[in-house]
Amino acid sequence: MSDNVKGKLYDDLVHPLAHQTGKSLEVIGLLVNKLLSPIRNYAISGKENTDKLEKEIVNKLKDEDSNNIIAPPTHVAVPALIANSYTDADSLRELYASLIAKSMIKQTKDDVHPAFVEIIKQLSPQEALFLKSNPILKYPTPFVSIRIQEKSQYFNQMKFILHPKTILRDFKNGSDFLPFYLGDGYNNSPEEISIMIDNFIRLHILERIPKTVLTTENSYSKFYRDEYTRSFEPFIKDKEFQEIAHIPGLIKPTLFGHLFFSICID
Repeated sequence: MSDNVKGKLYDDLVHPLAHQTGKSLEVIGLLVNKLLSPIRNYAISGKENTDKLEKEIVNKLKDEDSNNIIAPPTHVAVPALIANSYTDADSLRELYASLIAKSMIKQTKDDVHPAFVEIIKQLSPQEALFLKSNPILKYPTPFVSIRIQEKSQYFNQMKFILHPKTILRDFKNGSDFLPFYLGDGYNNSPEEISIMIDNFIRLHILERIPKTVLTTENSYSKFYRDEYTRSFEPFIKDKEFQEIAHIPGLIKPTLFGHLFFSICID
């Protein structure tokens, strides 16, 4: 085969491939450009978010004596400003604004911890709203774990006034289905709230007190075989020996969590 023929054959093979590769790169380039466009816009929205934050801070300080307002410490304000710059959620921005505002008041500046920025960064917008609308970081909160376990009784040592259909039980062999159930009456689903509580415990703003219940009368009367609890009945394998059980427990804010609440939420 002559060199001319070989060259022609090579061109016939390579050119379509090169054309196809170029076309693929063009398609990928357009796709990457499209997908990165919202992220690229943060260079613009970052300023908008900072402006929104500043307005929120001004609103929080509007009733404060100007003589009590000082420059915020950079080790708190700068990380908060950066984190806020890529935050679209107003519920999170309000926490950043409270944090910076409290760091600018003489009486509260020493209570502001730089780790509060990291806590806010690890909260979802829904969690921020939940903390604002529920006093879970202010007072101890009774809860129950939902289990399917061996049938047992609940030794009501504290003489609680319980719901007539209560299924509070002592812990027996079985399986956990929901670690933290606060009852009904919340805007979030029980599963969402249980995951939130897990995250609050991970962040050490909330703690579970082992083998402890809230002794206030009626604290656990709201826990009974309600509609949500009954939804677990299909998982009972042996109805003669097993039942759905509520194991009472207690969660409460840590000292750090209580301070976080007073600075960023209250």
